[in-house]
Amino acid sequence: MFVITFKPGRLANRLILYANFIAYVTEYGGRVLNPSFDEYTPYFRGTVNNSLGRYPKPLTIAYNSFLNRWVYRFMLFICRIAMKAKLRTKLVDYLYLETKESMDMCQASVVSSGKIIFIHGWLFRAGELLKKHQQVVRQTFEPVKEIKENVQAFIAKQRTEVEVLVGVHIRRGDYRYFNNGIYFYTDAQYQQLMADILSILPDQNIKFILCSDESLEEFHCSDVNWATSTNHLIEDLYILSECDYIIGPPSTYSAWASFYGQVPLFHIEKPEDELQLTSFKIGLT
Repeated sequence: MFVITFKPGRLANRLILYANFIAYVTEYGGRVLNPSFDEYTPYFRGTVNNSLGRYPKPLTIAYNSFLNRWVYRFMLFICRIAMKAKLRTKLVDYLYLETKESMDMCQASVVSSGKIIFIHGWLFRAGELLKKHQQVVRQTFEPVKEIKENVQAFIAKQRTEVEVLVGVHIRRGDYRYFNNGIYFYTDAQYQQLMADILSILPDQNIKFILCSDESLEEFHCSDVNWATSTNHLIEDLYILSECDYIIGPPSTYSAWASFYGQVPLFHIEKPEDELQLTSFKIGLT
C-alpha cells in the first residue's frame, strides 16, 4: 500500500499526484492511502465519505477536519522517521524525491507486495497508465452532486447564447512573484489573447468564461462576449473542463481541467507569440 504523505502545493497538484497513483494501482494492484488530500475530500464522489483517501476500497469515514489533520500529521511523522532512519524492511519502505526529481513509476516497478510504502515527493508519474485508466480517474474525481449541478446549470445557461465557450484561466495571486512574475499577465494581454481567439475561429459565436483566483470587477473588455465564472475553487475547475477550449498561463489547474474534460488547452508561455489552433493540446498527455 502506498501512503502519500506529501502536499505538493494546492488542489490541482494534489489531484495529479493522487491520480497517477490511482492509475498505477489500477494496473498493477495494491492500494493507495492519501491523507495528504484531506481538505479537498468533501468535494469529490470518490473521497467524500472516504476522508483518508483509500483506493480502491474506500474507508467509509465522513470528513472531519480535526481527524484528517492529525492523521495526516501522524503519517508524515512516521514517514520522516522512516526516511531519517533509512528504514527499509519487508513491511515498511519509503520513496523520496527531491523538488525537481522525477520518477517514472512504470519504469521503476515500485510495487512491492505486502509493504507499506510512504511517498514523499511531487513528480511521481505513470503517464501511460494515466491515459489508459483515465476513466477510472474521472469517476473518482467527479465532483459531488451539488457542485456538479451548479456547473451544469452555469454551462447550460451560457450555451443558450453561443456555439463555443472558451475558458480563460487568469491566475494572479502567487503568480505575481513565482519565477519573477514571468506568467503574471495584464488584463490587456488577456484581452489581446481573446481577440486572437476570435481571429482563429472566424464566423463562430464565441463566449469567454473567465476564471480567476482574484476579483475580476475591474476587468473590462467591450469587444468580446464574456462572463465570469462562479468564483468557487472546484466549480471553476470543472466549468473550465466543460468549455470547448481553454487558455491560461502554465498551471496544473488548467491542465487538470483539460485532462478531465478532454478540452484542448493552450498554455501561454509568451503572450506575444502567434496563437494558432495547432497550439492547443490536451493537458497531462
